[in-house]
Amino acid sequence: MNRIGLIALSSLALPAFLLAQPPAGGGGGGFGGRGGQQATPFKIVAIDPALNSLLDPTQKLDSLETPAQNGEGPMWREGKLWFSDQKAGPMYTVDLDGKTAVIVENGAGGTINPNWGANQGPNAQIPYKDGAVLICRQVSRDIAVFKDGKFTPLITTFEGHQLNSPNDMIFSANGTLWITDPPYATPSGADSQMPHQSVYRFKDGKLARVIDDLD
Repeated sequence: MNRIGLIALSSLALPAFLLAQPPAGGGGGGFGGRGGQQATPFKIVAIDPALNSLLDPTQKLDSLETPAQNGEGPMWREGKLWFSDQKAGPMYTVDLDGKTAVIVENGAGGTINPNWGANQGPNAQIPYKDGAVLICRQVSRDIAVFKDGKFTPLITTFEGHQLNSPNDMIFSANGTLWITDPPYATPSGADSQMPHQSVYRFKDGKLARVIDDLD
């Protein structure tokens, strides 16, 4: 079972999600401990004091159980936390009462190969236009639009080469999408068509590489 740290700030209708490291000697990754381990106590660390105008550092933090083996890609949407299971492949929601629901059983976009020993499921999620969501799908090695229960590939290649395994993404204020593309889902570079680990910029339907030396 995976654990998620969750704060509900009712005055701002704004949730804050904090990541916890698993207990010493345990597994890890994503949202924290799993497999019946005890969750590490959460705390808010404000690097910039301005954070205190949004988050109350004295707020009580609760740990929620989820079925995910390795939770990733948290996104607050329509009163629920969406997240993906980067190891097993499903995508879930969890509400403030801790009730978990499956959004889609296979968010990876293909068959996960357990022999690879690498996480290959869906990763980052981000709101998109027209009520859709963008998903980094590491088996498919693409970024897809998810809407009405269906995936439509949006970004698949750069200069004719398939992406490595898109991992994280964020929109800037001007609508530009920034994407990281490490080889996490291609162990030892297996089947990789890219000679580099890159950060990309996606704007007006065009993909540009802005950093190519993340090795």
